[in-house]
Amino acid sequence: MTYAELVELLKEHGVHFAPGLTDAEFAEIEGFYDIRLPKALREFYSVGLPVFSDPPEPPPTLRWDWFPRWNDFSEESVAVIRRQMEWPLTGILDDVKNGCWMKAWGERPANMEERLEVCRATFAERSPKLIPVYVRSYIPQMDAEDDPPVISVYGLDTLYYGDNLADYLHRRFVEHSHEVSKPDVIIPFWHNIITGGSDNFKTK
Repeated sequence: MTYAELVELLKEHGVHFAPGLTDAEFAEIEGFYDIRLPKALREFYSVGLPVFSDPPEPPPTLRWDWFPRWNDFSEESVAVIRRQMEWPLTGILDDVKNGCWMKAWGERPANMEERLEVCRATFAERSPKLIPVYVRSYIPQMDAEDDPPVISVYGLDTLYYGDNLADYLHRRFVEHSHEVSKPDVIIPFWHNIITGGSDNFKTK
């Protein structure tokens, strides 16, 4: 299925679109946010830019609940996208504050501020940039991958939600499925969180 066909299918399932992005807009967006959109996301956005979806999704009350409007550089829109981009680390830090710790991060410091600093440093070193697709679903920026998996991020409670972008969009908006995906591609940092199981965590 092409992205043009997928956009038409998504429209039938309540997703509303603005016109697709131009090459000039892609360049401006990537420069402004210091990101590189994966090829799959660029192809999708070049056909149409999703802006919101009808029920059964809850009606949006804040811009946080919508798709990122990448070509809207208003203060409100930029703040929403920045908040979405910061959310993966924010969620993990909140879990650390609540006593969680990944064994892969090494020995857990006794001091909370030191724990948070180790977490920030590990995240900065190992995690690829995560680009928001919809609410708390993200596609990673991975130089070797044109169409990487999509993950749903809620701190350490994170899961694979699509083998790739098209798979995610179909699951989320056509099937309304919450079935966990099992892609072949491994996302650094996040793969251990997603697949590690309870033995990979320390609490309290």
